[in-house]
Amino acid sequence: PAVNSGTGSSPFDNIQPWAGMVRSTRTGGDMVAIPKFWYKLTQNGKGLQVQISDKAQAGYSVSPAHMNRGDGKGERDTIYVGRYHCAASTHKSETGKAQECNITRSTAVTNCKGVGTGYSLLDFATRFTIWLLYIVEFANWDSQTTIGKGCSASGSKANNGQTDAMKYHTGTTAASRTSYGYTQYRNIEGLWDNVLDWLGGCYNASNGLNIILNPANYSDSSGGTSIGTPS
Repeated sequence: PAVNSGTGSSPFDNIQPWAGMVRSTRTGGDMVAIPKFWYKLTQNGKGLQVQISDKAQAGYSVSPAHMNRGDGKGERDTIYVGRYHCAASTHKSETGKAQECNITRSTAVTNCKGVGTGYSLLDFATRFTIWLLYIVEFANWDSQTTIGKGCSASGSKANNGQTDAMKYHTGTTAASRTSYGYTQYRNIEGLWDNVLDWLGGCYNASNGLNIILNPANYSDSSGGTSIGTPS
């Protein structure tokens, strides 16, 4: 990954789906495309093997974000996520704008749906999909070590677009990975920084973490499927 907005490279740059994670101007603003892929998780003792394929094959599942979510749209060939955090007042992914903060998750869900047909708050399934792509590319759980520390030195939020001048799609604006600076992964800015994210499609209850796939059914308290109870 790039340091100080310099150049960077990755052996995954010419491999799908990573190669297809390009910016796209859409109704929701500046978005990043993520092509459909298939994945397989295999527990090996205390280890976990994560595999990704650009085509369907035995033992692999469609990524959580691209799978059939029960909303009548079937599997998605491509999904789009905001390059930036939601901008205040417009709720779109726009550079130079302050983020929309200090709101409830239900308000965030409503505002993001209001952007247009097919839009919704970034959800757990999509975040998990991005995690899969990251962990296979870097094989290191600590993104602050591999890409950059992130955050601003003052601890204050800054307007969207802090990585716009970067030449490479992944890296940090700081002079070193151990210094505070702004980061992006595959053109997605600020996945870890001073602004906290609401996630749709998930909530905690007595039976653990519950997941909802259909954006129309997002809830903070009911209707989800438990994927695990803490021991």
